[in-house]
Amino acid sequence: MKKYISAILIDALFMQLCGCYSHKEITLDELKSDEEEIQFVTKDSSNYFLKHELPNEEINENPYIRFSDDWFINFELGIINVIYNTAYSDSNETNKYYVLSDTSSVNFGEINEISAQRFDWFKLGIGITVAMAFLYLIIVNADGMFDFSTGPIF
Repeated sequence: MKKYISAILIDALFMQLCGCYSHKEITLDELKSDEEEIQFVTKDSSNYFLKHELPNEEINENPYIRFSDDWFINFELGIINVIYNTAYSDSNETNKYYVLSDTSSVNFGEINEISAQRFDWFKLGIGITVAMAFLYLIIVNADGMFDFSTGPIF
């Protein structure tokens, strides 16, 4: 029974490590207006993290990163309009953060690096293949582990 439980737990862990989505560094030409998550760094080292669902805890845990759930990409003008929230601390209080909301327009020329969350079929295929092979090996080598004729297992 322990082998069976460990097989399930190892597969679950492996699927987390080889998930369907991953952040890929892209060029501005590959950028789409309907991206789920975008992360970019400007030339003045400002970090922007744009995603549709943004919990307040994430803002407070990562001070000085500009988080936004409201942005617009204007490809004709080459700018990203962002209404962002960032946490900052008062110089007198070290563990207390305040959330500041502001608006920014970032020109494409000011962006040093940009990445987007994309679906990755290759990683998903590898993860499913290895998980199925691992389950197959556990079941083949079970040696009567699934024999319930002797009564309840617990």
